[in-house]
Amino acid sequence: MADLPRFFSSRTLAAILIGMSVFVLVAGIRTTGVLQSPEIGAYDTYLKLKAGTSAAPAPITLVTITEADIRALGSWPVSDKKLAELLKLILRESPRVIGLDIYRDIPVPPGNRELTELFDEGHPIVTVRKTGNQGQDGVAAPYMLKDQGSAGSSVGFSVGFNDLPVDKDGTIRRGLLFMEDGEAVLNSFSLLLALSYLGHDSVYAQPDTAQPDHVRIGKMTFVPFRPDDGGYIRADAGGYQMLLDFGSKQFQTVSVSSLLSGNVPPALMRDRVIIIGSVAESMKDIYAAPVAGAFSGARLMQGLEIHAQAAGQIIRAATTGRGLMRAVPEWSEWLLILIAAMAGGLCGLPGRSAWTLPAILLSGLVVLTAGTFLAFRADYWIPAVPPMISWVSSLGIITAYLSYREKNDRRLLMKIFSSHVSKDIADALWRERTRLMASGRLVPQKMTATVLFTDLQNFTATAEKQEPEELMDWLNTYMNAMADAVMRHNGTVNKFIGDAVMALFGAPVGHEDEAAVRASAKHAVRCALAMRTELEALNRKWEHTGRMPLAMRVGIHTGPLVAGSIGSRERMEYTVIGDTVNTASRLEGYLKELQGAGHEAGACGILISEATMNLLGDDFRTERIGEIKVKGREEGLTVFRVIGSKES
Repeated sequence: MADLPRFFSSRTLAAILIGMSVFVLVAGIRTTGVLQSPEIGAYDTYLKLKAGTSAAPAPITLVTITEADIRALGSWPVSDKKLAELLKLILRESPRVIGLDIYRDIPVPPGNRELTELFDEGHPIVTVRKTGNQGQDGVAAPYMLKDQGSAGSSVGFSVGFNDLPVDKDGTIRRGLLFMEDGEAVLNSFSLLLALSYLGHDSVYAQPDTAQPDHVRIGKMTFVPFRPDDGGYIRADAGGYQMLLDFGSKQFQTVSVSSLLSGNVPPALMRDRVIIIGSVAESMKDIYAAPVAGAFSGARLMQGLEIHAQAAGQIIRAATTGRGLMRAVPEWSEWLLILIAAMAGGLCGLPGRSAWTLPAILLSGLVVLTAGTFLAFRADYWIPAVPPMISWVSSLGIITAYLSYREKNDRRLLMKIFSSHVSKDIADALWRERTRLMASGRLVPQKMTATVLFTDLQNFTATAEKQEPEELMDWLNTYMNAMADAVMRHNGTVNKFIGDAVMALFGAPVGHEDEAAVRASAKHAVRCALAMRTELEALNRKWEHTGRMPLAMRVGIHTGPLVAGSIGSRERMEYTVIGDTVNTASRLEGYLKELQGAGHEAGACGILISEATMNLLGDDFRTERIGEIKVKGREEGLTVFRVIGSKES
């Protein structure tokens, strides 16, 4: 439980807050409809990849009227006589149903009576009408059927509307099953074709038992399209619509000329849905579509192909229970956006190297793309664009935030430690910043470290005889030499107190293993010897300039202490607290007594405690001084004088 606060650090909390904020922002933007265009674009891309992948080809044959056919027929519109002849040829091969995607609201002589009598015989022929919408004029039902009754009688099953819902970009992505014209419920052309085909297998349309307002055909309940399904926002959902999946491969196709000349195999007609319609350029029965048709360029499809796709989709869904594109519940779309936003924030926490961040970013996009496409292959439309935007945004914002925070943390660390640490320690501080920093300050830590105190002998009396500028220059030269010695030996200059220096070894990056503690103690003693060497060199230099030589005292002790930062945010410094600090200071002060008792220390006397001595091994030459009484400690303290290194 002690690690719980560290786990829920401000970094993690920031990632969570960023994820939540991005979710709210993306969700809000999505409700405005701004993202509908890219979402529909992603839908079209998925549709292209999926199109034509249905397991079985649709039982549909297209009888096309080309420009060459129009020339062969001699006129357009084709006469009723020629049309009746064409229908008789097809009926002779026993199709299940014929769909005539040609308007016949007025007679085209000759052959009016012959065509009317053919329809009176009750053959399975479905014709088209246009209800008209968005200011367009409608086209009435074929004249041959006007005397058969109202739309609720057999006309309702012989005439279907061929209107198609068009998206704002002019593309057909949906089909209609039913619509109301104010008087009756009308059936679509493609629905009547599918129902006529399925009726031979005793499959009919009926209300769904669980949801009576939904239509069930065979194995599939057709859930009507809603205004906000998938990537749509407030779309026109009038009538009873379904999303087209364009799942059928290119259909079997024959031309009118081939049919009239008797060059069509009977198998292409028998027991199938036959759709007759124009693909001639002059007829302009062409629409923008997500996928390309067989008779047009990219993203264009002839009207009879779209009706064939819709009819084939209904047949496939009714017989297999598959092939009907469905939108997932809206709450699941919001949940995915939230998960992507939260994941982007949290996945940005570990690292931001030159290769890890692009790898994380790309991995998330691949997962989202693959997941939403696999769902699409299973007939579920899960919008991919909003979660992708959430993922990229959260990852980008948390990266920018952490980069900003790192700059602040680095500035704060450097402000606390100034320039009095070596490069190795500075690097170690940065590597351990997460463990060391919290809420803009250093986390207090217990550690075992070695403290080194130095002080100049008789400096006050000497300083009184110097001019201020000369004194500060002299002191700065000395302090720079001592600080350099500390940093060369992996120490940290904790503070300057007048002419005194306090340095730490094994801090601020504390390590409790014995090898690290032992190494820190050795670094401290080697530093003290280096200070002695530096001071001797300075004295020789100053001797030539007439300045008085300096003598220095050093006290070193190893033990437990508490380290952390203290002060305000504007003025903060690193400090250590504990008996170890006091003991090191007392050892430095005890050298005064030893020198008064006749112990010769030269330019620099170095005293260490027994605790430090026990960590040095055989690397140094030392002399046991004895046990002393240190203020603030009940038990005595055994001290040693460092003579030098055994290597020298």
